[in-house]
Amino acid sequence: MGYYQENCVYELKPEDPDLGDFLARPCSYFRGEASMPGATYHVGFQTFTKSVDFEEPHFHMATDEYLVFLGANVPDVFDFDAVIEVDIGEDPDDMETMLIDKATVVKIPPYFWHGPIRFRIKNKPVIFQQAYFDGTWSKVTRKPKEGGGWDYLYDGDNVYGAYDRPGECYKKISKANYKESDYPDFEPDRKRKWTGKYDYLKYELPEMVTYWGDWCMKPQAYMHGDHDFPGSHYHIGFQVFTKSNLMEVPHFHSHADEYLVFVGPHYPDIFDFDATVTMFVGKDPDNMEKIVVDKPCVIRIPKDTWHCPIYFDLRKPVMFQATWLDGIWHKILRREKPDGGWEYYYEGDNIRRCRLDPEKWCNICGKCFVGLNETSFEEGKSQVKPDWAE
Repeated sequence: MGYYQENCVYELKPEDPDLGDFLARPCSYFRGEASMPGATYHVGFQTFTKSVDFEEPHFHMATDEYLVFLGANVPDVFDFDAVIEVDIGEDPDDMETMLIDKATVVKIPPYFWHGPIRFRIKNKPVIFQQAYFDGTWSKVTRKPKEGGGWDYLYDGDNVYGAYDRPGECYKKISKANYKESDYPDFEPDRKRKWTGKYDYLKYELPEMVTYWGDWCMKPQAYMHGDHDFPGSHYHIGFQVFTKSNLMEVPHFHSHADEYLVFVGPHYPDIFDFDATVTMFVGKDPDNMEKIVVDKPCVIRIPKDTWHCPIYFDLRKPVMFQATWLDGIWHKILRREKPDGGWEYYYEGDNIRRCRLDPEKWCNICGKCFVGLNETSFEEGKSQVKPDWAE
């Protein structure tokens, strides 16, 4: 087994936390450093099917957190039928209540109090992903002292280890104690404090118009980092591939890691998976290591590491989340010069205009991607399986 296959691939595992049946099974989690030494990304794969008040007021110190709420009828993550409240603010005694009723990403800056998150599920489940950008997850909560004032309590991976007790601390919503009747629907005229002060921390995902061939299902959800959500450091797509395809050319990203997530699209069972993905990774673009995966997994691409091409050999659809931990997506490529040497060039969100309408920024809609768009894609012809693919 090569270095990158051994150190940069994490096979997701089905988990059954000690939480009530508001949470569908199986769940799965990628827990940063605890899952993969050197990783700086935490994310959970959870589907909420019943109403619940989740989490307690807390803050994180190290980095941003992003709360992702999607409809679970993948790929139509816009098929959303729930009302969710998130309390948020700098002062735990003066938080405001953010209302969410469509596919949304919420940014939680460091030291911002947030929680609880009140899920009121109507008729359709909700995918909930908590994306945290540090290797060691931690949080600070508070509890009143007997004589007045507050104690501030720390919880984190580095004091409890790699989650050998999932769910046991959630008393009221544990398997033994959870009752859906404890969480009735909000009253239609429910009063919420919301001044608009924190509007900048909420991004409602638009339903993208895309022109990919029928290998990529519609509709598509994509958040293009700072372009879409000013101030964010999170660039992510939620795409479902249905047919085999060959993507990308060798390139690398500087400044930040990228995480490639491959799961089955039939939430909550992301382990309903039947595909083989082959790609190349390495420090030397002329001598990269071949990685092969055939189970739900996360692949870490460290900054300044060459990677691609990548071939998806699909027998069932795959949900692909390319997650870039910076606000401005970019890549560095190379091309041969007439004298035989190499020239290295840059592509990025800050300079990449639409090829068909230069007045617009490129949003990766697929219309101009010859070989992969609606008019050019034909599986077995434009997408012949390369000799190197497993």
